[in-house]
Amino acid sequence: MFKIKFTKKFQTMKAELIDFMGSDIKIANVARVSYDKEASNYPDSQNENLLEFLWEEGHVSPFRHAQLQFRLSCPIYVERQLRKHEIGVEVNLPMENMSVNSISGRYVDFSDSYYAIETFRSQSKDSKQGSGEDLSKLNNVIANITQDEIIENAKTAYQKLLELGTSKEQARSVLPLSLETTFIWTMSFLAFMHLVKLRIKNDVQKETRDLVADMLEQVKNMPGNPFKKSLELLERKEQVFIVTDIKGDILASFTSLRKLKKDFSPKGWIYDKNSLSLQKNLKTLFITKMELDESYEEI
Repeated sequence: MFKIKFTKKFQTMKAELIDFMGSDIKIANVARVSYDKEASNYPDSQNENLLEFLWEEGHVSPFRHAQLQFRLSCPIYVERQLRKHEIGVEVNLPMENMSVNSISGRYVDFSDSYYAIETFRSQSKDSKQGSGEDLSKLNNVIANITQDEIIENAKTAYQKLLELGTSKEQARSVLPLSLETTFIWTMSFLAFMHLVKLRIKNDVQKETRDLVADMLEQVKNMPGNPFKKSLELLERKEQVFIVTDIKGDILASFTSLRKLKKDFSPKGWIYDKNSLSLQKNLKTLFITKMELDESYEEI
């Protein structure tokens, strides 16, 4: 029997919400300016219904007016995956919805700050880019030893280059992706919603998923919960409402109950909330609500 002692001086990932601007009421206020109205003149319930309408109908520009600012510390490989989704933002949203400033290896020596994986996972059998079950205890010990050796060798090589007079901007080239970086990320609330929807899914790398979950939890725990309704919309599972006749034949399907009622009400159909059906002249149409797992393309 032998014991292995790890002398790790590694960091942990950290997300800190350091500033914000706006709230649900502010988002509603932006939307109501289209009719030269102000949200303060409406009860909270109507403003919340307005946010729901905006989200369901894809009129999301008012959500860009609210802002969140985070200070994040994580390994470089997590930062890369976090910010990869900006490609999607660039397609669907203006890039000015986000701004990032990070610690610079050209100015400071941050080679002593690393993120260490404690439990290594096997390669997924179903995905070329994902991971599967944890390694065996023995293989995990070997993986940890390998990780420690590589980090120590990288630190030694970096310091040796500096001693030779090499510039920091070139010496940093020998540092691994587990090097921890710190950056401040300012984004619109809409960009934050986009980030969460892309990066909190099960097929996203666990380390990235954990950091985004931490960011989401901090927004949820803000004093006064200023984005309560927006967060409810964000976490709502995609729904489909299927309308069938008495024979079970499908007549139509809708992505929201609002759209369903908007289509059938002008035709004289009355929505019955208790029986989840439509009534007209003793005729009945049945509504089935289904929650779907949202599919998306990794970018």
